[in-house]
Formats: sequence, C-alpha cells, structure tokens
Amino acid sequence: MDEFVLWKRKANLKIGHMKLIGNLSITNKRILFKPIFSKEIEIGIKSIKNVSIVKKFIKRIKIEANDRQYLFFTKKPEYVVDLIKKFIINKNK
Repeated sequence: MDEFVLWKRKANLKIGHMKLIGNLSITNKRILFKPIFSKEIEIGIKSIKNVSIVKKFIKRIKIEANDRQYLFFTKKPEYVVDLIKKFIINKNK
C-alpha cells in the first residue's frame, strides 16, 4: 500500500520547556513533524502505543511511541486524535 497524506497543518511540538514550530503531517503509515530550524521527527503508526488529548490551559495531542511522549498543539486536536486512532486500530488488525 502506497503512502498518502491524510492531514497536514502547522503545529507546535513541546519538548520540556522548549517549543518547536513546524508542520505536522499524518499519513497512512506515519506521523511526520518538520520543524523550521531542526531535524524532522518521524513516528511510525505501528509504534504508537497511545494517543490522547491533554487538557491544561491549551488542548494538546499526546502521542506515546518509541518509549517517548510527544505533545503537539494544533487546531482541531480532537479530529487529529480520532484520525490517528482509526489508523492504529486498522494497523493492529
């Protein structure tokens, strides 16, 4: 199955106290974050253990994969979480 983009939008990735600004893409095979001034981060759909919404002051997308946690901020986080969950379920069948 070829890879195709399902969703793409500007996003921020929070790592500790640092915030990276870039573009977040979700494909049928991976999640790709391309920061403006840093190396891209790739998360394979098969490696995702959990995805959820974290509610503090701002809703963030929390992805747990590869023994790490990634916190993304973007518009419509509920839609993004639902989209990722659908592909996690399909990959585990």
